[in-house]
This record gives sequence, C-alpha cells and structure tokens, in this order.
Amino acid sequence: MTDKEKRITEIPGATFPEGLAGAPSEAETLESKLMVHEAPRSAPERVSEAVPTSAPVVSTPVATSAVVVKDELTQEIEEVLAEDLEDLYQQLPPERQQKFKQEGEKAAGIIRQMIWHGKFHGRRILNLIVHWLKLIPGVNKFFLEQESKIKTDKLQALAEEHKKDST
Repeated sequence: MTDKEKRITEIPGATFPEGLAGAPSEAETLESKLMVHEAPRSAPERVSEAVPTSAPVVSTPVATSAVVVKDELTQEIEEVLAEDLEDLYQQLPPERQQKFKQEGEKAAGIIRQMIWHGKFHGRRILNLIVHWLKLIPGVNKFFLEQESKIKTDKLQALAEEHKKDST
C-alpha cells in the first residue's frame, strides 16, 4: 500500500471496495483530493482549525435581487423619465418590461453622471431618451419627439437646480 492509500484509509469512514488490489479508483482519488483533513490541535497557526469540518446546513431564503439604494438625484431623474409612461409600461409584455426598465435605469445613470459633473448636454440626453422610448413597440414618431423634448427640458431644469444647490 502506498503512502497516499494509507492516508486515505486513515480518514474515518473512507474504505476501499473489496476485490481492489490496493489501488484507489478514479472516484476515490477525486474524493481523497476533495476531503478536508482536520488540522492537528498543536498547530494553532493553521486556518483550517477555525473552520469546522462538518458545519450544519442551514436553509435561508436567498434574495433574487439586491436592494439598490438610490440617491435623491437618481430618484428625481427616474421620476422625470417615468412620468406619463405608466400605462404604456403596463401594456408591455413582461420580457419587454424588463428590458425597458433596464435601459431606463441605464439612461438615468448616464444622465445622473452628466448632471453630477456639471456637463449637461441637451442633445445627448434627448438622443438617450429617444433611444430608450423606441423600445416601446408601435410608438408614434411625433409622440417620441414630444415626450423626449418635455423630459429633456425637465431634466435641464433639474440640472440647473442641482448646480445652484452644489455651489
């Protein structure tokens, strides 16, 4: 028996199947590599002593989405973007709602950065909003332009207000 086989047989509960000529099978070899050996009590510097070898399994509910805390500016931007779109959003299929929401949050993040850094570019924000609203199927071109312009104007007023507050 080799040293490796002796170490495996010294592990409590580890056995070789009968009829095996002392050589561990592939499954046993993998199992031996994955086994956690308890550290000797005389070596307190080892980290493995602090970790129990058989911890009880506790079932806890896992949150599927993380709660994101948004600052006041981001919330105000998202309110402006979401204004007058509740009915259209509710009519979208669930997968389209998810995409629309993600793109809206992405646009809000870009707009927030522009406002925060004091570099508000009306044309760029207008294009962002138009691109975002195009995700709604069958939307009239004039509605897109009108809503985008209204939202851009409100965001520009918000940017000016934020600029006054920060100086």
